[in-house]
Amino acid sequence: MNKKKLLVIHPALAPYRVDFFNSLSEAFVAKYYFFNSNLMNQKFDQKQLQKQLNFKCNYLRKGLNFKGRSLRFGVTKIILNNNPDIIICPEYNPIILLVLSTRFIFNKKFKIHTICDDSLESAINVSFFKKHLRSFLLKRLDGVILTNNTVKEYYLNKLEIKTNLLIFPIIRREDKYILQLKASIETSKKYIKQYNLENKKTFLFVGRLVKIKNIERLLEAFKPVVANYNDVRLIIVGSGEEQSFIKEKIVSLNLENNVVLPGRFEGTELLAWYLTAGVFILPSTSEVFGAVINEALLAGCYVLTSDLAGGASLIRENINGNKFNPYDVNGISNIILTTLLNDNNFRDLGSFKKSRMNITYKDTFNTLIENL
Repeated sequence: MNKKKLLVIHPALAPYRVDFFNSLSEAFVAKYYFFNSNLMNQKFDQKQLQKQLNFKCNYLRKGLNFKGRSLRFGVTKIILNNNPDIIICPEYNPIILLVLSTRFIFNKKFKIHTICDDSLESAINVSFFKKHLRSFLLKRLDGVILTNNTVKEYYLNKLEIKTNLLIFPIIRREDKYILQLKASIETSKKYIKQYNLENKKTFLFVGRLVKIKNIERLLEAFKPVVANYNDVRLIIVGSGEEQSFIKEKIVSLNLENNVVLPGRFEGTELLAWYLTAGVFILPSTSEVFGAVINEALLAGCYVLTSDLAGGASLIRENINGNKFNPYDVNGISNIILTTLLNDNNFRDLGSFKKSRMNITYKDTFNTLIENL
């Protein structure tokens, strides 16, 4: 049977999309067009990312970027030249209006889907523009790819829709990720020695050091933990505008001996950090999904996450992690202290550990493809 033709239009290539885009390329005759050569809010090593791809990256250069949105020209020509069966568009981007217009004017039959990474919080608290664009599109698109069922239920109960709601969380292919983890074991052991983490109960955060990541409250919550457990360490991996403030906060709380700030990492050097930790913690006050939750679970970490993160949908309470209110400092302290009661969470650090994920990439992707 001939494969259907797929056209993917997306803002930029990120590490957490590589597996998904590669899988689409295997399932369809696919072409990819990106607005930008890198993400606007953080930069990744694109040369290393593209080495992992099974497709060619094309770029829409003509246009402009405005307030975090990209407007590009030339989309109609690309559609007519490629004659796709399915188009996957960026999240509620105005360019979808152009795609819809092209389908109508040229009497095309292709299906139009959009990817939406919203958490429940971001789905509810939308801007005026996005709210009305979303309302318009939900009556005209063929499908919206959401990341979790909580947001799907909100759409079904609170919004007027005439489109198919699909689910595909931001998750990695286990087989490839496991190989990358195993390749990072020696680096992980080096970190443990370099930062004196032997026989320590280690917690890990990975992300941009910006206000919404809520590192300030995490540090405040960590203070009483250290008073009870001197062998506890918090590793904060990342960089960003809050870095200087975070360093000052660590000093003011007298946590210099218990908090490690090693910097920002990518690739194998980043994955090695997951193997150094027993527990991963994500305290964000706003997080549309949080691909790091999946990465940490696959690496065998027990995960404590803000209940506002979309990726909290991957957590089964007291089985592979726990959810918490990111504004409640005492609550964060208590959940950390409870986690410390289970020594099994901190075994085999620096080694390959069994995944704690409760769904598989293959099954989830196949379900999506059947409904595109």
